[in-house]
Amino acid sequence: MPAFPAAARHQLGVEQAGILELVTRVEARLREHPAEGEGWEALAPVYLKLRTLSRSGQCLARAAATQRGIE
Repeated sequence: MPAFPAAARHQLGVEQAGILELVTRVEARLREHPAEGEGWEALAPVYLKLRTLSRSGQCLARAAATQRGIE
């Protein structure tokens, strides 16, 4: 996950580390199926909670693009 280097992940609490594992899985799924807007939409608030605002915005943009049929 480029937004979270390995060193930074080791400094996170257990709860956030678990969240990052789930985020990694969702991202892998979305790489295979980028037109699944619901996945991007679900991922956006997670990034917001992790204070990764640019990634949250990117997810919302991808979700909107899939709804418009751009992806």
